[in-house]
Amino acid sequence: MGGTHKTRVYAIVAGAVAVMAAGCITTTATTPEVGVIAGTISNSLGGGIANTTVTASSDSGGEYVSTTDSVGNYLITGVPDGNGSIGVGAVPVLCTQPASAAYDVIAMDTTRISITVTCN
Repeated sequence: MGGTHKTRVYAIVAGAVAVMAAGCITTTATTPEVGVIAGTISNSLGGGIANTTVTASSDSGGEYVSTTDSVGNYLITGVPDGNGSIGVGAVPVLCTQPASAAYDVIAMDTTRISITVTCN
């Protein structure tokens, strides 16, 4: 029996899937696995800390930044799977700069981390 048939060859090329059909190679980029970190930065006297920077520093080297809203809430999106630490920027006078908090982000999930800053 004569005839033709098509063969597809799949290969991983630098994080993308390559499909070879009829002598052409096309690539489809893979979507990175990311999650969200959300929480509140509050003071020990009972209020939120507005307009301060919150930075997620990934153990893999990236930094992801947000600013708290008027009641101290923040939301950091696009954080890749893995571990890292959350740091708080400037705090009000008479408040102590808090230590960084560790995080573990899992793709498509929201990790909640709230930090209380000690104030006198």
